[in-house]
Amino acid sequence: MLLLLGLMIYLTYTAGITGIGRLSEFVGPVIMITLVVSFILNIVNADWHNLLPVYADSEWKNILTGSLGPAFWFPGPFTLLVVIAFMHNPKKALSKSMLGVGITIFMVFASTLMVLMVFGPDLAAKIRFSYFLYVRTINILNFIQNIDIFFMFICIFGVTAQLSLYLFVASYELGQWLNNKNWRRIILYIAPAIFIMAVLIPDETAITAYDKFWSSVIFPVCGIGIPLLLWIISIVKKKTVHA
Repeated sequence: MLLLLGLMIYLTYTAGITGIGRLSEFVGPVIMITLVVSFILNIVNADWHNLLPVYADSEWKNILTGSLGPAFWFPGPFTLLVVIAFMHNPKKALSKSMLGVGITIFMVFASTLMVLMVFGPDLAAKIRFSYFLYVRTINILNFIQNIDIFFMFICIFGVTAQLSLYLFVASYELGQWLNNKNWRRIILYIAPAIFIMAVLIPDETAITAYDKFWSSVIFPVCGIGIPLLLWIISIVKKKTVHA
């Protein structure tokens, strides 16, 4: 954890949003290629019969409830509300963010299908980090095995880029709010707070409680309520100016 936090601080403090963007340009395609390779290597263990029935045994309410959890993590492009100020062509922000969300949804959907086809719906529903266990089942002629460490190594790069972006957004926006132009100095206060919160997490039960808090409080307020309010305010201001 200290190593990951150190990488976040170093990348954000020294390179800022430019360095994070350059890292993401490299890591993004590598992660997608890694996912595709894992699908190909494990296709021999996949049984498409595990996908059936799709609707008869679940009904739409259970399907909708199960899809809400992953859906709450797709609004990551909300961070573009901050990053858009650093773009050379802000008009492309909408198309780029929608493309990123679309690719992410497709890859998560494909990963979910492969996990279901390998483990089946009953076992897959009980596994928290199902994809990493899915990678462990890869076995090609008893020669290619135990490659989950390699996939974890690749995923760490993606996590580093994502968390560095969140650290930048938190530091930069807090600096704007406090009218402090030296936002890099704020990293020195936010980083220890992140470490303390991470250490205070007792067990996996706390993570489950956080997911419920995120889905019931944080996302409705920060993901829907505040953006909707800002949108209404901008419309009212435009009408006032034209009037």
